[in-house]
Amino acid sequence: MKNSNSLYVTGIPFTILLLLPSFLITTFYLKENYKTNFTVDKKKNIIEIKSGKDLKTYSLDQIESSIYNRQSYQKDFFWDTFSCYADLGYLDLTFKNNDRYFLSCFLIDITKEPIFENSKIKYSFLPFIDRTDPKLIKEKAEKQTTKRIEKLKINYSAKTATELNEMLNNESKYQKEAIIAIKEILKNKNVG
Repeated sequence: MKNSNSLYVTGIPFTILLLLPSFLITTFYLKENYKTNFTVDKKKNIIEIKSGKDLKTYSLDQIESSIYNRQSYQKDFFWDTFSCYADLGYLDLTFKNNDRYFLSCFLIDITKEPIFENSKIKYSFLPFIDRTDPKLIKEKAEKQTTKRIEKLKINYSAKTATELNEMLNNESKYQKEAIIAIKEILKNKNVG
């Protein structure tokens, strides 16, 4: 009898811990897409999204970005069979007029090939809806790249033009930011 009690003590909390994220994600998806209908008619080239009483119709040409956010277990067939999160995911659909929708796996089969052209696929361990504006993420990445290039320019500024040209000739050994920094330094050295 003692062994069966230890199973309850360890098994039940482990099961709850394992299933809690899945339960939370499912709850958030249901809340997000409560009373939402999503229809794509490729023949007519339109998308209809009904949220509550509001019905909006968009042309496929009006799509700004289409990002499939999938659970990372979908990459690996082995884990797919064991994961309680494997089919969770959502489509982050943004239109040119800045309307943005998060369509969960309850509205669209997230595991199949993307239905829109030029769709991106992102994988995450737990695909909670990320409301961060993609434009802000891109701007942040561009600022970080610019900072890195400036830092590399400072590091490489003491090098001679010959050394910099040798580095350019071995371009495959360096990161993209380093090559940009080297080219900018050489351009300034040739002007001055």
